[in-house]
Amino acid sequence: MTKSLLTHSRLNTARTCMRKHYLRYELGIIAPDEESEALAVGTVFHKAKEWTGLGKPDADVSAMIHSRAPSPLWAVIIERLWWYHHWYYSEQKFETIDTERWFCAPLINPETDRKSGAFDMAGVIDGVVKLPDERVGIREYKTTASDISPDSRYWDQARMSTQTLGYVINAGQQIDVILFDVVKKPGIRPKKVAKKDVPQLQLGLYCGASVSAEDWVQASDDGRETLEMYGARLSVDITSRPEHYFQLREFPVIEAELNEFKRDLWSWGQILKDAARKGWHPKNPSACLNFGACQYLGLCSAGIVPEGDDVPAGFVKMDNVHPELEGDQE
Repeated sequence: MTKSLLTHSRLNTARTCMRKHYLRYELGIIAPDEESEALAVGTVFHKAKEWTGLGKPDADVSAMIHSRAPSPLWAVIIERLWWYHHWYYSEQKFETIDTERWFCAPLINPETDRKSGAFDMAGVIDGVVKLPDERVGIREYKTTASDISPDSRYWDQARMSTQTLGYVINAGQQIDVILFDVVKKPGIRPKKVAKKDVPQLQLGLYCGASVSAEDWVQASDDGRETLEMYGARLSVDITSRPEHYFQLREFPVIEAELNEFKRDLWSWGQILKDAARKGWHPKNPSACLNFGACQYLGLCSAGIVPEGDDVPAGFVKMDNVHPELEGDQE
């Protein structure tokens, strides 16, 4: 029997709503524009860091960002975050052991060491690094709109991440520490050109950067920053307070937490196997409006429960329900 893959994304979906899990992973149907902007931004930033780690030229990384970003504005933002993240950590003495390490391993019953007949675990580890003191760590890149200051609640949630625990038990080597490398998305956006900036702008300068004649004309006509001008202002903001945008926090790997995670993981495997066998896919109405409306809200509220190869109007069948595991598509 072919086993199903149990990924972090799949587990998160099941924890959120079993009906959503059924539609997304068992039937494999999605709305064509299913990927959220936040997910797309994170995906492109991850790819930029991966390409940098592989030694690809900066020009190629920049071109990739502009071709894959969800909008021209986000291309400017991601490019600045990628570049200044590299600048901020340029003196860091981590030795890269591996990047984008793919794994597929049996789901194990922690009490009997028996392999699951239904599921294998799968995922992609952002990076494995060696620290100056010889400890080995998993480096997990995150992008977020949340406050990431050292005392923020973001770190309480990060400390409980099950995604990275899954990476630890499937890394294929001893892991001593988990490194959360977190990038905060900017809160500033293009704005009206301030009167105080007009004299410098007339000289072809804005926030210390050269401005093209084309941008100067456009800004004069619209009275607003062009994307080039916004990028210059964002660069100043990032370099003037990099700790606002970049935080790196390490958490030790604790055996008791790993053991608890292994028990939880096996339990969820049993729950999903039982749900598939019984056709048990309960809805969770409290999650319907999390992060905007769930793409399946219309189906559920209308009482529509697709079965088999039935694909409702407005949805498509996925070729692969785990696109995050696919190789790079250049």
